[in-house]
Amino acid sequence: MITSRFRFAPLFIVWGFGCGLVGAVAAEPAKPVSTAAIQAALARADFDEATKLATQLIAEHPGEILPLRIRARINIEREQFAAAVPDLEASVKLNPTAESINYLGTIRYQAGQLKESLADFDRAIKLDPQLEKSHWQRGIVYYDLGEWENGRKQFEQYQGFYDNDVENVVWRAMCMARDPNLGWKKAAGDLWKVKHDRRVPLMVVAELFADKATPEDVLKAVDEGNPGEEELLSRRFYAHLYLGLYHEVRGNKEEALKHLELASGKFKLPGYMAEVARVHVGLLKKENPTK
Repeated sequence: MITSRFRFAPLFIVWGFGCGLVGAVAAEPAKPVSTAAIQAALARADFDEATKLATQLIAEHPGEILPLRIRARINIEREQFAAAVPDLEASVKLNPTAESINYLGTIRYQAGQLKESLADFDRAIKLDPQLEKSHWQRGIVYYDLGEWENGRKQFEQYQGFYDNDVENVVWRAMCMARDPNLGWKKAAGDLWKVKHDRRVPLMVVAELFADKATPEDVLKAVDEGNPGEEELLSRRFYAHLYLGLYHEVRGNKEEALKHLELASGKFKLPGYMAEVARVHVGLLKKENPTK
């Protein structure tokens, strides 16, 4: 359930930067913005300069999608998700495909715009119904909005798409646990079995949500086998993410906040799930503004 954000060099290629746009820029007589200048600013992590150049590029090419997407990606890279939304909205208006609308929904979620994110996901699925079965991001936003039954059903659809993912099993259980018509005991007793999720310590996390392990067991599994630095970071991320969500479901808000802050901070991995941890930190803090 992880989707990593790509870096900029390949993004220019993916978006077709240079396929028509560069030629148009080169034909301008008044020192137009070049892709090389934007890439150079990004290479030295000068996001302000990159944003300035991208803004100039948008002005030079009104009605073009690529400059809008480039400025959006600069803001995404600097984790200014709300700032990226208007450019993505504008690009979607120019080319309202299921893919572009769905991507807008993922960025809205990371910006904390949960209802709008769900609306985008629904709209994308309406355009391309094949997206629905695998749409775990939609299940997460259902959960965060308190739509427990819809969330459970979404994760059950995903199980038919891929059935060896502890994360999907756990999110379904979380929806069940929060649903007043089901509750924790039902969720723990009906936790689906996973053959073997290779990401440590997720198999122990599954046992935790099945009431067959403790939070201490999850942390103990992190250090088993003397993992290397990269593997250890991955293990710590998953451990603290799901310990935070576990305590959130069980109503231990302070303990949940502690673990989720570690997952979105010190032990953060690149990708969507780290942003999910950060969004949950924000939601918890709204519930407990003095914490």
